[in-house]
Amino acid sequence: MVVDEAWQLLASTEAASWLLKFAKLLRKRWAGLSLVTSDVDDVLATDIGRRVIANSATQILMRQAPQTIATVADAFRLTAGERSMLLAAACGDALLLAGNVRAAFRCIASENEYWASTTNPAELAALAEAAESDPDSRVDAWGDGGDLNEFADLSTDDGFEYFDDDDPDGRAVDRAVDDRDQNTGR
Repeated sequence: MVVDEAWQLLASTEAASWLLKFAKLLRKRWAGLSLVTSDVDDVLATDIGRRVIANSATQILMRQAPQTIATVADAFRLTAGERSMLLAAACGDALLLAGNVRAAFRCIASENEYWASTTNPAELAALAEAAESDPDSRVDAWGDGGDLNEFADLSTDDGFEYFDDDDPDGRAVDRAVDDRDQNTGR
């Protein structure tokens, strides 16, 4: 189970207590609970949040802010090198903690995964602009010309959709990818 913005649940004593019980139950059943938050300090700020982390077999840490690194380093017993790595981590860089095993890794999304999950306002605007240039077009975020209707209706009220029968080779998405790469230095 994935809980995004977990700090919101941990802010409520009742919800946080339920989350801790649920985390323990899932571990006993060989299932997983993923708490996702952009600021691990929010989780560490509560007793139950710290207990949930203590009951987690695996943690993944990504870039940390300088003002929170001391708390994070203490809570996860980070080495000086791990601390430096998290302070300088690029997009997708992470530190995997699994018991005594620690490994730095880079998560590289495929182009399809990237466009399906981006929240970058500039990239979303580029996709919307590509769709607006032809109101009848549907931009295929996967770039493979496939029809995503089989998974979900992703259309929005503004007429923008994430797939394109009229652009089977994905030129609109390619232009947005080129713009993204140029703006981010990829």
